[in-house]
Amino acid sequence: MVIQHDNQRSSTTKEAMDHHFDHVLSSEAFQKKHHEMLVKRHLKWMHKPIVKTKNHSFRNIAVAMIMIIFSIYAAYELGSSGNMPDEELSLTYTSKFHQENTDIIYTEGSLSITEIANLLEPSIVSITNEIIEESFFGETVGTSSGSGIVFDITTEGIYMMTNNHVIDNSSTLNVNFSGSKIYPAVIIGSDEDTDLAVVFVSQKDLEKSDLQKIRPVTLGNSDLIDVGEIAIAIGNPLGYNNTVTLGIISAVDRIISEDLNALSLIQTDAAINPGNSGGALVNGNGELIGINTIKISDTAVEGIGFAIPINSAIPILKELMEKGYVSKPFIGIYGRDVTEELAQIYDIPIGVFVSDIVKRGPAASSKLEIYDIITAINGETIKTMMDLNRVINQYKIGDIITLTVLREMKEEFKAYEIKITIGDKHDY
Repeated sequence: MVIQHDNQRSSTTKEAMDHHFDHVLSSEAFQKKHHEMLVKRHLKWMHKPIVKTKNHSFRNIAVAMIMIIFSIYAAYELGSSGNMPDEELSLTYTSKFHQENTDIIYTEGSLSITEIANLLEPSIVSITNEIIEESFFGETVGTSSGSGIVFDITTEGIYMMTNNHVIDNSSTLNVNFSGSKIYPAVIIGSDEDTDLAVVFVSQKDLEKSDLQKIRPVTLGNSDLIDVGEIAIAIGNPLGYNNTVTLGIISAVDRIISEDLNALSLIQTDAAINPGNSGGALVNGNGELIGINTIKISDTAVEGIGFAIPINSAIPILKELMEKGYVSKPFIGIYGRDVTEELAQIYDIPIGVFVSDIVKRGPAASSKLEIYDIITAINGETIKTMMDLNRVINQYKIGDIITLTVLREMKEEFKAYEIKITIGDKHDY
């Protein structure tokens, strides 16, 4: 999400521009904003906390009353989220992801739904996330549940993929394999932008009988799926382990919102409910093609769920295994789109208006200034922040890029070319 900062401006025109940015929406922007609000409104159901207190005093009764009121209020607002606490873990093992059928054309599977359900049962886990928070009212404990997918078993332990929002803000993390006892888990790495995470259970903690039941999922090829093909979602909605729902691939390459997932997603009408997050979306061969991540739930819609394509997830999961985070090209600015409408109203160029610069970031050590309007990167036209992020992501960390910017000088805009060395967002 682009964080926008309002700064004091010397000219009346600039003050009017800031006010207009905050209060005027074009028809197209209004429709986009309405869609994002609809999605955000129901994302909370994928990670809904249950809050309880450890004390039994009168103060805690008041806490319970407040939390009930908060829960009612939360039914109409987006659930809160935060940054995952750092995990101290030094594992050097890197999983070798292996995809099946990557060089053949996909055909409808020959397995029955029952066979697929039995095949996937040892690969799907239930994840319980406990969050402890301190407040004026004392210590509160919240729990949420989700799903995970076993993708590798080593001499060290079991590696599982899931969603970042399933393990977000974890104080204690537990995993329940199919029919097993509950085992403690740790977070290897997570990425909020793509909503992906890797968790780990040590083999020394596992009972031999449970270890023998666990098997890694077979990876499919999400690039080969077509609309209309069978899609089966498997997870733990509302705590009901290994729930299987059937549907089809409704669409591919869906962009929901930059705020919700940076990747294009698979759309399916297979039922995805609270607790399904991080679970499997498989094809008719029982191969993993997606990781369930979100459902739009509203009285006006039905059967609209989304999954992260496994082909998009694999390189991210590999990087999480290796480093615990995902490196992202970063120039260190906050920007706003100058649309055609705004350009006509204020007689300014179309591009990205630089509203703020990250301190000590790559742009801070360049000649870029607040209120500059970026119109191109290495000669490629930039009209929106989405354009800017897309182009920057084509380059590697350490690459030097040239920004074409227009800067207002005595009521005229003068063009400048400014070089910036791309940094790693994780470092700032």
